[in-house]
Amino acid sequence: MKKSPRIFIEKKLGPRAIEFIKSRLCEGKTLSKFLLNKNFESGTVITKALDSIDEEQLYDFKSGKIFTGKVITQNEWLSSQIQEFLTEDKNNVVVFELFLALKNDKWLRKENNKNYFYFQNQVYSYLTYKENKSEIINKTIQNANSAWPGVVCVFSNTENQTIQINNKNDVEEELLNVIAINSKKIALGIYDGESYLLWSKSDI
Repeated sequence: MKKSPRIFIEKKLGPRAIEFIKSRLCEGKTLSKFLLNKNFESGTVITKALDSIDEEQLYDFKSGKIFTGKVITQNEWLSSQIQEFLTEDKNNVVVFELFLALKNDKWLRKENNKNYFYFQNQVYSYLTYKENKSEIINKTIQNANSAWPGVVCVFSNTENQTIQINNKNDVEEELLNVIAINSKKIALGIYDGESYLLWSKSDI
């Protein structure tokens, strides 16, 4: 008997997702800490999951292989969200907080064509409208991902900012605060890297 195709859809989530976002950001680095100042209750949270998933599994954000026991990532979904955001406005930027990376890591020296900046010993990667190709976005997501705590990805805007992001530069703490203040969306890895929560700021 032929199996029914698995259908993944966007699902809107409730207050438990917001509480998870806050708890996850508490474990993060400096950018995450600034993001905690956001009024998350004024926005909306969605994820991409199986249409048949039950509520208990849906909110079990720390568990992996919940989609029929096989690892299925939703990187393409996040990639499309990033691509759309970057092409909307040349002042838009997407910043990734690299939880496991340190400034002096040897592998960073080989990443000559990638965008990184540093705060103290912390490492952040970023994408601008110039890097809006899907293959570049997908590679950046892969480099930023870790099994736990996973991706922290911030969709922000640099318009009217006096502080700008420059590749391979050390930055002041205020830049991270500005990125957080101007953030429009925040993506966090869930289900052991299989999908993402995407919080969006209300337009009102």
